[in-house]
Amino acid sequence: MINREESRTVTFTLGDLIFEYDERKNEYNIEHHGISFKQAARVFFDYDRIELYDEENSEVEDRYDTIGDLSVGYANISSGETVIGNIGSFMGEINEIIFVVYTERVQIDGDEEKTDVTRLISARFATNFKGGCIMVNTNEMTKEMIESLAFSEDEKAALAEARKRPVVFDEDCPETTPERALKFRRVNPPRSRVEKGA
Repeated sequence: MINREESRTVTFTLGDLIFEYDERKNEYNIEHHGISFKQAARVFFDYDRIELYDEENSEVEDRYDTIGDLSVGYANISSGETVIGNIGSFMGEINEIIFVVYTERVQIDGDEEKTDVTRLISARFATNFKGGCIMVNTNEMTKEMIESLAFSEDEKAALAEARKRPVVFDEDCPETTPERALKFRRVNPPRSRVEKGA
């Protein structure tokens, strides 16, 4: 288990969202699941992802489980058009569907300005996902945002290695039962805790 006294929070921006995670937890996640939290954060740009409020594990903080696609990380801009991934390579050949556990927080700066922050807790490849195409809405994304979401060559290589590993379940990223899977709902549009007055 992770020693909370030795934890270090890392904050980063991807696209127009702010994320944070515990560095030791990220190292654990890479070791056990092969996916970094910076890679996993791209699931939040899949506007067709599905999500479940994790009532069982929300005693201390509200936790959510989300399942979605990482294809936005394969975004390319060519001839002025945005192309997400390579549809041929995603149809059954590559599993880019991941399961992510997170919580939502509100960060308050020195000027009392509130900002939504997504804290990543765990991420792994999803299992038994039978679905069609996952669509990523790029209509509202700027060229800079699309470029910032694209995976680096190192990240692509790391994901390729992670796909070769067996899926490992743990306390923060358990196996989803068929009964629990039926409770997932589509997330669209993304919600804001700041607007809720959190």
